[in-house]
Amino acid sequence: MYNDQQPNPGSWQEAEQRITPPPKRGNGFSTASMTAGTLSLFFLVSGLSFPVGALGILFALLSRKGDKMDSQARLGCILSSIGLCLGIAIFIYAAVTVYQNFPELLQQYQQLYEMYQGGM
Repeated sequence: MYNDQQPNPGSWQEAEQRITPPPKRGNGFSTASMTAGTLSLFFLVSGLSFPVGALGILFALLSRKGDKMDSQARLGCILSSIGLCLGIAIFIYAAVTVYQNFPELLQQYQQLYEMYQGGM
């Protein structure tokens, strides 16, 4: 076929152009949201679930591009929210436990300190 000729309406070239869709590009923010959501659950006991969960929610919201979220961003937002809520609950439980048992913990610390200082 020459440059000035158009393909025939029923040719294989036109059929190939109709069948082959353009490759779909992944959304980096939705992938980052799902990764951050998973990490927020992984880091629950270390205290890092707060910033990682918040970043996961932020990445999920940034992946929207004006329309609704894709399934990967939605899952990342859900995982991040669960990690953030559980992290807050664990932090509150630990703070209340330490506050209630503070005199006992202080007494144990002083005993250990005297034991190590007396041995030197």
